[in-house]
Amino acid sequence: MKQAGCEEDIRVSILGHLQRGGIPNAYDRVLATQFGVKAFEMILAQDYGKMVAYKHPLITAIPIKDVISAYNVIKMDDQLLRTARGIGICMGIEPCGFNTAAQLYHIAPVHRPAAADPRH
Repeated sequence: MKQAGCEEDIRVSILGHLQRGGIPNAYDRVLATQFGVKAFEMILAQDYGKMVAYKHPLITAIPIKDVISAYNVIKMDDQLLRTARGIGICMGIEPCGFNTAAQLYHIAPVHRPAAADPRH
């Protein structure tokens, strides 16, 4: 970009870290590369006011105004939310932990014995 005359400050970002969290795996690296290529194609085509998105099976451009025009709300009975609850992931919307997940799936809660007092 700098060689092409871009005067803006350019920095490298690892998209896998930003988008999904954690250390990127092979899927993250391929997805980040696809997003980068699409973004570069959009710049070359002067296709501004859009963002790169993955809409199975395509990497595509979506107008930002369309993206922000409505909330994308997760329904409380969403399967991914149920899966997260089922493995004890807290979404900050209810009490968390295995026992909460156990109640969701009607499993007997785990009762852990109190730790022994090290002074005795």
